Amino acid sequence: MKLHNKLSIVYSLFKAKFFRVKIPLIVSWMITRRCNLMCKYCNNQPVLDSDDMDTDTIFWIIGQLRQLGTRIIVFTGGEPLLRKDIGKIINFCIKQDIIVALNSNGYFVKERIKEIKGITLLNLSLDGPPDINDRVRGKNSFNYAVEAAKIATSEGIKVRFTTVLNKMNINKKSIDYLLNVAKQFKTTVVFQPVVEELLRGEGFHSLTSSKEEYREAIDYIISQKKRGKPIGNSLTVLKYFKNYPSTKPVKCAGYYIYRRIDNKGNIAICGREKRNRAGNCLKDDFKKAVLEVEFVRCDRCWCASRLEINYLFLLHPEVIINTIRKLT
Repeated sequence: MKLHNKLSIVYSLFKAKFFRVKIPLIVSWMITRRCNLMCKYCNNQPVLDSDDMDTDTIFWIIGQLRQLGTRIIVFTGGEPLLRKDIGKIINFCIKQDIIVALNSNGYFVKERIKEIKGITLLNLSLDGPPDINDRVRGKNSFNYAVEAAKIATSEGIKVRFTTVLNKMNINKKSIDYLLNVAKQFKTTVVFQPVVEELLRGEGFHSLTSSKEEYREAIDYIISQKKRGKPIGNSLTVLKYFKNYPSTKPVKCAGYYIYRRIDNKGNIAICGREKRNRAGNCLKDDFKKAVLEVEFVRCDRCWCASRLEINYLFLLHPEVIINTIRKLT
């Protein structure tokens, strides 16, 4: 990350924190609902078609976001690399001096690597050794994720792995395996809990582990973090996760500094859109839709990246130090 980008982000955080100015500094954008996998966290069939926005509309939104102060966009999905124009979208962001991160399952990284070379971070989903990962995410998904990490790393793209703790991988053997993979790529694993609700569609899934197994796993991850193992979470967030879902509310920074956009232009504070949805950036006044959101108090938070931002916004010393280490 360039120095002027770091300084701009710090300045925006300062304004939001101390002057209560709402700035959509970080935007998580579900650029498409289409996906080639059938992960057990989502519904049980791949989404092969969806009503996505066209390229010019996306360019317009990016321009509007930049005027409002957006400096980081995380493209997610679905699988963002299913969009044929993803390279053009990334390049447009970079020309707008916006930092780009991409969440992916890794399947299409090899064939699209030239188009995504400008991104700052490639976040890959990995849930354990090959047999476990493939049972959760789909056949050969482990191999594709690891191959994607190799290719991206060789091209100078920073890679990070995200693991959803569930009853299949919530054991020391799987956790150690993931940490060894991260060590191989000189990166980190970010852990977060499975949630009962399906991420796409209605209903529930059956991957939730027992509370005893889950807390034992978090204790083990905390111990490995203290030993210097490649874990991206701060100790503060790991300790918060230990009591999930019976956690205390954390003051959400989303009201001030981040937004969520879905593939139809609906605005929310985070991925729990049904609870905090605001306006639509295509149907409503753009500035009003993005900035005039209601303050939401969630009873708990499952998203590791959101929690890190929340504690960072609260100026928590350990989280600040952990963040600095990840950026250096």
